[in-house]
Amino acid sequence: MLGYLADALSGRIRHWNKTNNLVIAELWSRAEKLQEPRNQILKDFIVSAGLLTEALFVRAQGSKSLIHANPKKLTVDQFRKLYDVLLTYFVFVFRATNPDRSEQIRIALLRVVSDSKLADDIHAGCVLQSLGNKEAKMQLTRASSWVWSQVAEIIGAGDPQSPAQWAWFSIVTSQLYKSKSNA
Repeated sequence: MLGYLADALSGRIRHWNKTNNLVIAELWSRAEKLQEPRNQILKDFIVSAGLLTEALFVRAQGSKSLIHANPKKLTVDQFRKLYDVLLTYFVFVFRATNPDRSEQIRIALLRVVSDSKLADDIHAGCVLQSLGNKEAKMQLTRASSWVWSQVAEIIGAGDPQSPAQWAWFSIVTSQLYKSKSNA
C-alpha cells in the first residue's frame, strides 16, 4: 500500500499512463485493423509485452526485480521502441515454432509496430544470433540474450552482460509466450 502511495505521489503512475499506456493503445488500435487470426496473435503479443514491461518497471507487492528501472526516465518514443523490440522478439519466437504461418505474422507485425525498420533490424539481429545453431532451443536462447541487451539499452537500466538478469528476462518472456500460445 505504501509503495502505491509513493508511486502516486511521485508521479510514476501519471507518467506510466501518459507513456506506456498510450503506446499500448496505439499498438492495439493498429492490431485491430488486421485480419483474423493475425490480429488476435499480435494482440496476445501486445498483452505479453505489456506484462513484461510492467515486470521491468512496476514493483508489485512482494516481488523482487533484478532490474530496478525507473519508468519516469523513459519517453513515449523509448516506450515505443521497447514495445517494437519486444513484439518483434515474440514474433521471432512464433516464427521459430510456427514456420508455416510465420511470414504472414512478420508482415502483420510491420503494420502494427511504430518503427518497421527497427522491427526488421531486431528480427535480423535475432536471426544472426541464432545462425549456426541447428537446435531450435539454442537459437531462441541466443536470440533472447541479444534481445535482453537491446532492452537494457533502451530502458537505461540493467546489465546486458548479467547472466542473472538475462535469465530472468528469458524465463519471463518464455512464460508469457507459452501462456499466450496455449490460450
